[in-house]
Amino acid sequence: MHAYSTAEWQSLFVAEAGASAALAGLLFVAISINLARILQGVGLSGRAGRIVLAQTAVLPLPVAGVSLLLGAGGGLYWLVPGVVFCLVVAVLNAWVLLIEILR
Repeated sequence: MHAYSTAEWQSLFVAEAGASAALAGLLFVAISINLARILQGVGLSGRAGRIVLAQTAVLPLPVAGVSLLLGAGGGLYWLVPGVVFCLVVAVLNAWVLLIEILR
């Protein structure tokens, strides 16, 4: 797999798009079912956002873009940790909005 050619990365992009769509649907259902409880809970909306964690998760993505533009430094290999970290953050948010809110 070449770090600076997108042709061989198609399967990663397709898998990431499918996983993101599934998690977006899960979050939509969680918010629509538990909207009243989410709004009533003190600090719960902030807990679901986890801004520091979300910002940290996306850091590998601009690094991948800059590395790809420069043609050095790993290129598209930076996408793998970026995608994994973003999916972990989405799963944690879905867990908070679906399970933790009912406790």
